[in-house]
Amino acid sequence: MYQTPPHKSPLLLVSFFVILFCPLTVLVTSLWILELPAIQGEIELFDVLGESLLLILVQFWIISIAFAHLRSITFNYLLSGFGIITLANTADLLDEFLIDQYDFLNLLENAAYPLGMTIATVGLFKLSRDHRKLIQQVNIDRDNWRDKARVDQLTRLFNRRYFFDWAPEQVSLAKGSEKTLSVFMLDIDHFKSVNDYFGHDMGDQILSQVGKCLIEFCRHNDKAFRLGGEEFCVVMAEADHDAVMQAAMRLKQRLGVIQLKSATGELVSRTVSIGISHLQADDTLETFLKRADDALYLAKSRGRNCVVSTD
Repeated sequence: MYQTPPHKSPLLLVSFFVILFCPLTVLVTSLWILELPAIQGEIELFDVLGESLLLILVQFWIISIAFAHLRSITFNYLLSGFGIITLANTADLLDEFLIDQYDFLNLLENAAYPLGMTIATVGLFKLSRDHRKLIQQVNIDRDNWRDKARVDQLTRLFNRRYFFDWAPEQVSLAKGSEKTLSVFMLDIDHFKSVNDYFGHDMGDQILSQVGKCLIEFCRHNDKAFRLGGEEFCVVMAEADHDAVMQAAMRLKQRLGVIQLKSATGELVSRTVSIGISHLQADDTLETFLKRADDALYLAKSRGRNCVVSTD
């Protein structure tokens, strides 16, 4: 898409010729003309100075374009346009020194300026459009990398790193607004045996299905996370204790009926254990999560496939 490296363009050789030849022609002509006393008084020095500054500025643009990494078509339009403007500018300067002795200089100046400006304008339009597309692509890439940094690619749930970036602020906001906040710690029962007997591919399929189920379970203000391995976490906002317990029971039932067929034709399913805690006024994130972990441990000690709340 972008010209890399730009020096392979044949237009670059033409641009270097323009950069060297045009100013040199003006310089040699001016030194020769200024030696003639009869001509010196007729030259408009301010016009010459203005045209000379324009010539220098255009050469700067050509050099900048020549070493820029642009799309080929944009590169060609800009280099051609500014090259033609240089020729027109050179004709204008020579016309100043030669005092309208050559009609073809006027003709070249009058034809080349609008042509060069038109081509350069098209190039600048394409450059602006390329820039907008590049910014859009950068934003897309940034969002993709941000997604990869905070989303578990297997389950499409938020990952552990994002949880510990996001959760402290949510705890502070909930305590400040006195809104309810609850957390489920969820563990797939006997998950290691799936990997041992059916292979890691089957284990990944189960994790993926659990992730899909958790995404469907969450309301717009809830979030689900994969904290690692077969351990998951769901944060529920603005729900009372009874509603949270009922939601956890529904989630346990939905996850318990997931069945997948192994390569040998066996149906594979696993239950889950869930521990719940509710945010209290004196909680920190650590104490909030510890009570949920304790509840999960208690659920496992009771034989798994159950929901326990320690609050």
